Amino acid sequence: MFKISPLILVCLFFMGCQSAGPGPKNNQAQDDVAALIASASAGIDSVLAGSRAPAPSGGTAPAARSGGTPPRWVTAPESVYDRKTYISAVGYGDNRDLAERRALAALTAIFGQSIQSEVRSATVYSEAVINGAITSATENNDLVNLIKTSVDMDSLVGAEIKDLWFDGTGAYYAAAVMERAKTAALYKDLINTNIRLINDLTAIPEGEKYTLEGLRKLQLAAIIADANTTFLNVLRVVGDGSAGNIPGNLKTGNDYRLEMADITKNIPIGILVENDPRDRIRGAFSAVITQAGFRSGGVNSPYLLKAQVNMIPVDLPNNPNKFVRYVVDANLEDARTGNVLLPFMVDGREGHLSIPEAENRAIRAAEAEIRETYGQVLDAYISRLSSSGK
Repeated sequence: MFKISPLILVCLFFMGCQSAGPGPKNNQAQDDVAALIASASAGIDSVLAGSRAPAPSGGTAPAARSGGTPPRWVTAPESVYDRKTYISAVGYGDNRDLAERRALAALTAIFGQSIQSEVRSATVYSEAVINGAITSATENNDLVNLIKTSVDMDSLVGAEIKDLWFDGTGAYYAAAVMERAKTAALYKDLINTNIRLINDLTAIPEGEKYTLEGLRKLQLAAIIADANTTFLNVLRVVGDGSAGNIPGNLKTGNDYRLEMADITKNIPIGILVENDPRDRIRGAFSAVITQAGFRSGGVNSPYLLKAQVNMIPVDLPNNPNKFVRYVVDANLEDARTGNVLLPFMVDGREGHLSIPEAENRAIRAAEAEIRETYGQVLDAYISRLSSSGK
């Protein structure tokens, strides 16, 4: 089942509150949406934790009716929660908790074919908030705690358990609903907040554009644009016409990733390797950097990969072969500040009948390991830039 994490919705709403203009009307709207978010998140937290879900209004949980004639919503939820006002679904199980979880899952499934974003986008954004890449959210400790505990939610924000019924013989039934008007207001606000945030991120000064910082901002913009695609799809399913009020030329996450590719190929990385026979280690690093999309640069590049190769003889008694331990220490540095951005090391042991042949084998082994692993390490570092802001 696809997951939309409430943490994205909550954290983006918080940023919207911070940037929204003053005024009683605006504050009231924010209070209403905040109450909806807090209520829905708390309800889903309880359901997925296997406890009773609190009422959407923040009061006591709805009491389960027991026995008698099944309520109309059990077989026809639309007869109680009309389609013009609500989106509804029913779940059942041999205990109350299971019935509630299944009802929320069935409600989420209604949105399944429209929502195409991947869960990883939500997770990466969560890390960005928790680690401080989005500082306006991390100023609120309660919000950060909510984000930490809400990453794995299996239902949509705005979903509520409205009714419960026990048939008296072992089966529980639950009705989960989303009120269209409130949901539309929430998601429209989220999308507009995202648009403002993306505009801020992509207003990159020319001198900063072709840097890792420029790359970080575009990557975060791509993640948020993915979230906007999800929110817009939800808004369309809600179907109150609000989607028509959203600008029609929204960029997708892939649009920003294309811009990232253009920036990457214009960032040169110089490679300096000490004690490198026939530049073989330099060649291995250069191949990986080029494959990652960066440009191999000279000593005056804004970023430098500095590495040192060491061969250390190893004495193994009663072994006729000669052994060496190879160590390649490398640091990707910001040439302007001297700060180490990404440390990297490979080491191992190789042997042969002579020291020169053992060293030759060691260089081959180091080359192979660099080509196999450094690309993954570099990719992970670039990905971390948007989640940590560091």
